Order: sequence, then structure tokens, then C-alpha cells
Amino acid sequence: MGIGFWYDICLLHSYRTILISPIIPSSLQKPLAMPAMTTPFLFIVSNISLRLFTLLTNQREAFYNKVEMKNIFEKEFLYSLKALSFCHYYKVPSPPPRNRFTRFYTPRPYDFFLLKDGVFCAIELKYTNKESSFPLIKFKPYQLRALKEAKENGGLAIIVINIRQRNPRKISAYAFDIEEIENLILNGKSSIPKDYLLSGYQLLREKPEGKRYIWRVDLLFQHFLERNALPALR
Repeated sequence: MGIGFWYDICLLHSYRTILISPIIPSSLQKPLAMPAMTTPFLFIVSNISLRLFTLLTNQREAFYNKVEMKNIFEKEFLYSLKALSFCHYYKVPSPPPRNRFTRFYTPRPYDFFLLKDGVFCAIELKYTNKESSFPLIKFKPYQLRALKEAKENGGLAIIVINIRQRNPRKISAYAFDIEEIENLILNGKSSIPKDYLLSGYQLLREKPEGKRYIWRVDLLFQHFLERNALPALR
């Protein structure tokens, strides 16, 4: 029997003590068939169960909070592309939730790709909630491989890291070429240092009059186009 079973038994015992005892006379109450020696044991188990439940709940909330924040950045990025309307773009759909029927689905190689003047650009978005070093383990091997292939075949491959700091409130984004991230990995780094992160190309965020905030993806594209000296096909 698992911890959950004993936790339920403890809750049942607690409800009997709290809810039933004050209402029904003790002479009419049926004693709970539970040896006296098991009460301390069940109390300890229930306490451990409660702590584990709290820990797992907090971890799950933190995970979903990160997913939600990245989804917010993706929506802002998509809105910016629609508002700027400077290129052809496509948001790569996420695969369905993993289960026994979808386990063979191909994972998403990157979040967006753009096409302007014959130049292909693959973009991967990442998120963090503070200005500190960014773990390189957050880049999946298949993501790095797909971005590298885009770069090797004459396109642009860009990684944008969004920082949404709450206290003090600050929203910013820094962009890197795939080769910069690969060099850090080849040099044995486990994370992007804070000073290196803040030295990346800072993506401009502005608010046109009467509209929502937009990220200047057009300037981002132009910056990396000139930096890589790629010829534009007109």
C-alpha cells in the first residue's frame, strides 16, 4: 500500500475526530478499527505525505509558470511579426502532449522561421525570470542540430532569450547566433555567463501609439543578416 492510502486513512481519522466527535455522543460512536501503536506511525506518514504533496505542487506550479511565460513571449513575438509585416513567417506548431499514441511525433526543431528576400531565418525562443547565467542544458540536442543545419545551408539561425524579471519589473530579450552558443558548449561551459548574456544583441521593445508592445523583429533580422554578410535575393 502506498503513501496515498495511509494519508487517506489519516484524513479519515482526522475528520472523525474533528467533525463527528463534537456532534455524536461518544457512547454511540463506533471506534475506528486501528491499533493504538499505528496512530503515531500514521501521523508521521501523513506528515511526510503532506510535505511531498506540497513540494510536488510547488514544482508543478513553477513548471507551468515557466511554460506560461514562454507562451506569453511566443504570443508577443507572433503579434510583432503580424504588426510589422516585413516578411513571410511561420510559427512551428508544438507536438501534442506525449503519450503512447504520440511518442513517435517529431519534436519541434525551433519556434519560428522567417523568409525575406530569399533569406531563411530559424528562431528559437527561450525564457528566464532573472538576469543571471542561463543553463545550456535548456537547449535540446535536436534544437541545436536543427539550428546548425539551417546555418550550414546558408540561412540564419538565431536564439532569443527573454528575461521577464518581476522584482524590480524588467522585460528584455537578447539574441545570439547559433555559433556563439555552440562555442560555449565546445569550450566546456555549462551555462551562459550573466555578462555574456547581457552582451548579446538586445531586441528593441516599443509601444506604438494606440497599440500593444511589439518586439522589433525586423531590426533583429537585419542585424544578423548584415553580421553574417548574407546576400539578399531580390
